[in-house]
Amino acid sequence: VMPLMDGFEMTRRLKQIPELQTVVAIAISASVMENDYRQSQAACYDDFLPKPIHEPALLAKLQLHLGLEWLYDPISPTPLPSASPQFPTSPLSPTAIPPASELDTLLNLALMGDLKGVAAHTEQIEHRQPQWAPFTTQLRQLALSYKGRQAIDLIKRHQPPA
Repeated sequence: VMPLMDGFEMTRRLKQIPELQTVVAIAISASVMENDYRQSQAACYDDFLPKPIHEPALLAKLQLHLGLEWLYDPISPTPLPSASPQFPTSPLSPTAIPPASELDTLLNLALMGDLKGVAAHTEQIEHRQPQWAPFTTQLRQLALSYKGRQAIDLIKRHQPPA
C-alpha cells in the first residue's frame, strides 16, 4: 500500500522511462484473483508471483527472466549465480558413480518428476559416500534447476549396461 499510487501505476510509470524499459518487474501479490493477474500484465510486469513467496518459485522466475543458471555449493544450499555454468565434459571416474541400485532409485524419482526427491537423495548418498560428490553435485544442480530431462539423461549415461 503506497500513499500516492499503487504498484501497478508505479510500474507503468517506471516502464515509460527509456533506461528502465528493459528492467524485469515481477508482480507479487497476496491476491491471486484473475483481475490482479490481468492488471499486472497491463502494468507491464514481466511475471506474477502469489504470496506467500516460495523461494524455489522466485528463483525459477529470476532464472527465466535474467537468463541465470544456479550453481549450488555442495556444503550449503545457497544458490550462487553464474553467467556460464559448465558441467564437466570429461567422463567421471568410476569411483565417482554410485552403484546401480542408487542410480535406479535416482532414475525412478526423476522419471516420476520428483526432482526434489532426486536432490534430497543425492544429498543423502553423498553424505554416506563423499567420493560420489562429482556425480551427485552435478545431478542435484540439474534437479534444483528443474532440468528433469537432463537429469534423466545424466543418470542413464552412467548406468551399467543391462
